[in-house]
Amino acid sequence: FEDRVVQVACGQDHSLFRTEKGDVYSCGWGADGQTGLGHYDIASVPTKLGGDIAGVRITQVTTYGDSCLAVSETGKLFGWGNSEYLQLTSITETTQVNVPRHMHFNVG
Repeated sequence: FEDRVVQVACGQDHSLFRTEKGDVYSCGWGADGQTGLGHYDIASVPTKLGGDIAGVRITQVTTYGDSCLAVSETGKLFGWGNSEYLQLTSITETTQVNVPRHMHFNVG
């Protein structure tokens, strides 16, 4: 990690790590895109996420099953992972998103 980890969120088969600077790292099984690393493979080493959260300071991460959400310091919501039950319907019509995407509504 480039910075101190201040939050950890564990999903069904992956983990998210948020640093003090607001970066998010991920590792684990990625078959549903839940690692957010742009592929559907296993990531054995925590790797910094890009996508729509690249350069954005994230203040909160959460994960449930194989779906992930992140909130920025400005209240923007981002999501990735499994959407087979339409969890991420505002950003995709497919069942999987393998990189963080802005969900186009604010939190807070």
